[in-house]
Amino acid sequence: MIFVLVAGVIILLFFVGFAYRHINVSKTFTDKQVLFRIESDLESYGKAFESDKPLNIPSDLSLDFKCGVINVNQEVKNTNLIIFSPDTLLSKGFVWTKSWDYPFKITNLFYVAGSDTIFFVVDNQDVYRNLPVRFKKFYLNKENTDLISDKLQNPNSVFVVNGDINLPANYKAKVVQIYSNSELKINGRSTKYYGDEMLYGAVFSRNLEDFECLQRKSLEHLKRISDIYRGKADLLKNRRDCGSIYTGMSTILGGITNDPISANENLKLQNRNLEKNGCVPIF
Repeated sequence: MIFVLVAGVIILLFFVGFAYRHINVSKTFTDKQVLFRIESDLESYGKAFESDKPLNIPSDLSLDFKCGVINVNQEVKNTNLIIFSPDTLLSKGFVWTKSWDYPFKITNLFYVAGSDTIFFVVDNQDVYRNLPVRFKKFYLNKENTDLISDKLQNPNSVFVVNGDINLPANYKAKVVQIYSNSELKINGRSTKYYGDEMLYGAVFSRNLEDFECLQRKSLEHLKRISDIYRGKADLLKNRRDCGSIYTGMSTILGGITNDPISANENLKLQNRNLEKNGCVPIF
């Protein structure tokens, strides 16, 4: 009994220690080792839980995350992790991870920013509240025109704005404008986003091209997971009680990447209908 108790305490301390340690990279590592270490740490971190923590690298290294690629100095490594990052990290940054559920769990998304990146959230309490406190963030109203105009000239600034805003000529900041119907603009160029987790991806991405590239890669994950749930629906669709619902969900799952926004809403509705009718839910 005492042995079991001691073993349990040791295991608990191991996981607690993992959850709270920083992602640190030793100065003795080569650039290639740094790449593998960072990807491995992020992958393990993403599986553990949704949270945020510091990301520290030696001061003589530069770290870049682009669509499907991690760069350390001249070393490059392809990655399947979905990592949004607006800038090059020099020495210190922060990483935040969230589960992308659309409508079921797809994968974990990672958001990385350097300590010199400043987030200005304009008239959006939800975004401001959800950004972890580790990141430099400030809440503004659209009436703060002088301050906004000044901060828009800082290339390290990221603005998140509800709707339209007057932008001065030749501003240097990144500006994400959020609209209804899952639409947004990144520095004046429009695109769609699939869920709040992807909205934060737009906020943390380098530019529109990088965001859309990473969102497309995320849809590949969505397709793979959807195929699994489609198989489940196909196994259940011959049941007499809810067969028509399962058949409909199988069809939606088969074409989920054609219209992800509509598919997400319809799947949530039909899954609730299954539960109301006492049938086995798909997710």
